[in-house]
Amino acid sequence: MEAITKAELARRLEVSRPRVTQLCHAGMPTLPDGRVDSQAALSWVASHVDRSRDAGRVRKPALVPAPASVRLPSVDTTSPTMQPGGNVLDPARPLLIARARKAVVETKRIERLEKVAAGEVFEGEKVREFIREVSYLVRDHVLAQAGRLSGAVAATKSTEEIYRLISQDSHTMLIKLSKAIESLSIA
Repeated sequence: MEAITKAELARRLEVSRPRVTQLCHAGMPTLPDGRVDSQAALSWVASHVDRSRDAGRVRKPALVPAPASVRLPSVDTTSPTMQPGGNVLDPARPLLIARARKAVVETKRIERLEKVAAGEVFEGEKVREFIREVSYLVRDHVLAQAGRLSGAVAATKSTEEIYRLISQDSHTMLIKLSKAIESLSIA
């Protein structure tokens, strides 16, 4: 048994001293005087700490190598981490793949929010509200046309004059509609 300080353990693990304190709170064995048994601590870290978060980071070599007595868990050959040829895949691979997928989804979400902020795309509810307002405008103008033209059409005997009155009113109605639609805002 080699009793070392938490600071020495932090140097060996290449982590900060507060991280060693976190590990102690998480259950890493400590001695009554606050120091740690190096063998027990390294063994506990090897079996309880997820080192896959460090994947891809370049680290300088450890000052003191991990003791040879630290045993890794045995490999189950029926596990999905086995390749057909019997080679063991990195056990952290599924976790890394899941994190990569999460990062892709988060990136797409951020890109969509940026497009919304830039006015390139609109939220579905805003589009539906805009369409609803436009359809109400069209409905109101079309339904009011009969009331606007009924007196003039009743007083006219010529079909050409009736056609001209309806065409002129329709043209005026379309101009008013387009101005009203321009005044609506989808954003």
